[in-house]
Amino acid sequence: MDAKCKCEYLIKSMKRVIFCLLLSSCFRNPSPEVALLDTFSCKENLEKIKLETNESFPLCPDKLDKRKYHAQLTLRYLNKFLSRRIFIKAFNVFDATGVLKVKKLEESLSEIQNSKIKIILLPIGIRLKHLSPEKKKILNSLLKNKKIIVASGQIGNGINKDDLLWPQVEAKRKNVTLVSYQRIKGVIPETILHKNLIEKYHLHREGEDLSGSSQAVLNEYLSLE
Repeated sequence: MDAKCKCEYLIKSMKRVIFCLLLSSCFRNPSPEVALLDTFSCKENLEKIKLETNESFPLCPDKLDKRKYHAQLTLRYLNKFLSRRIFIKAFNVFDATGVLKVKKLEESLSEIQNSKIKIILLPIGIRLKHLSPEKKKILNSLLKNKKIIVASGQIGNGINKDDLLWPQVEAKRKNVTLVSYQRIKGVIPETILHKNLIEKYHLHREGEDLSGSSQAVLNEYLSLE
């Protein structure tokens, strides 16, 4: 085989290798890039979101219960304002009565730590007085290696002005960003909790089903795109 033939052979071989690499990348199963820890979600067409969940979920009802399906309102909000399609894994950490379950929270965070997920969205919180020191230590050990965006929380739905919430109280960690909202720039709502730990405020988008510091979590994520 002369030099010209060898050169042509090498070029053809390289083309085949490149083609195979491109083909394999097309069929490789992608991994979720974002985790959402929240309530129940349900099945519906969201053009900009590929969704995976930690449990089976039903078709969305005609009218959503805003507390039960808070996660779905979160997904709808993201879908409306995203500039690109993303892959999210949604973790329901509540029971059927709407109570946040520490065991489900721990299991979800543990799974995330062992995944390729890069960002965790936490528009929720649990009252610190409901966590034993041992459970708090375990949960704190799972707040690492990922960027975590947390809602400040606010008074209402059983939460009082003197309540401290987890993971909000861990906002001094470098990878945890505590966010909240302002309806008027520079005016902080009186109902917001953990004011001394809030890193960023986002102007509230009025007229949306999702509101308050939960909306601020998503506005912070959208600002990173």
